[in-house]
Amino acid sequence: MRSSLWLCSLPLLVIAGVLIAFWACDRVIHSLSSRHGDDDESESAKTRRRGVTGAAFALQQVFDPGIEHVIKAQRDAEEDEADPAGGDDDEPAPIESYFDEVVEALIRSPIDTEEIRRLLTDADRDGHDWRELYAKAVENVEAERPFLAPKLPPVSRVSPR
Repeated sequence: MRSSLWLCSLPLLVIAGVLIAFWACDRVIHSLSSRHGDDDESESAKTRRRGVTGAAFALQQVFDPGIEHVIKAQRDAEEDEADPAGGDDDEPAPIESYFDEVVEALIRSPIDTEEIRRLLTDADRDGHDWRELYAKAVENVEAERPFLAPKLPPVSRVSPR
């Protein structure tokens, strides 16, 4: 009988504890904000926002980033409109850099076929022949590490989509 009463009252005690913790946080935040405020308490009481105060306001700031997020998103959108290519005025990467990265990806265990596909897609976008790049990389890995040959993915699993 006693254990069932204890189990029934446990959720109520937890809720009461959470409410007390929120109240204590609200009081601490309120006391800290009043120390840094104006000396004229009546003036600050008139200008203080009603409704959302203390801990509730801090909790709101966590979930609602405010206007700064909107302004940053607008700025980013304007920059993207001004330079739709994303600012990539650089020359395409040489095929050797793709070759090295594909070889490194083939040597890793486990082999990440999605990473290899991404590298081959990037090489294709830069105008390189991705089939030749993959064939040379596989040939290089098979020559240096023949024990990896059975694990190397076929072209069909890594081809750019």
